Amino acid sequence: MQNQEPINNTEQDLNQNQTENLSNEDSIEADELKQVHNKVQEYHDSWLRAKAELENARRRNLEDLEKMRKFCIENFAESLLSVMDSLQAAANDNSGSLETIKQGIDLTLKQLQSAFDKHKIISINPIDEILNPAYHQAVSMAPSEKPLNTVLEIVQKGYTISDRLMRPALVVVSSGSTA
Repeated sequence: MQNQEPINNTEQDLNQNQTENLSNEDSIEADELKQVHNKVQEYHDSWLRAKAELENARRRNLEDLEKMRKFCIENFAESLLSVMDSLQAAANDNSGSLETIKQGIDLTLKQLQSAFDKHKIISINPIDEILNPAYHQAVSMAPSEKPLNTVLEIVQKGYTISDRLMRPALVVVSSGSTA
């Protein structure tokens, strides 16, 4: 019977080692699972923060756009205040002098042109150019020795602002034949 005892001890040792190994493997798997869970939680938290930052940035951009829409004309309006002052002064002038009125109109036009220049509002002057439908609108044709569709006269000035069309020039163009 002495032979069986060591075998039983060995079996017990093996069983205990297997149990310890399984327990160690379970512990390692549990540790790995916990690490993975922590990483997932960390990524989720980072994602939530990034999502909140993106939402805040979007909200700030919308607020900035709204402010820009509301106040974008403010600089231009300030430029026009001196023009308004000059027009009011001319309207209140009781001198009756045509020369004074003419000087006032000239000064007012210079102030208005200065405001236009400051804000890149450029008049379209297409005289002797070929009609460009992107910037000109022909309102009539007139006989001329100039080539067909050459701008002869500006009925109403057109304007661009920073190279963007505000209003096309209304023009008279050549019909290409003399009458």
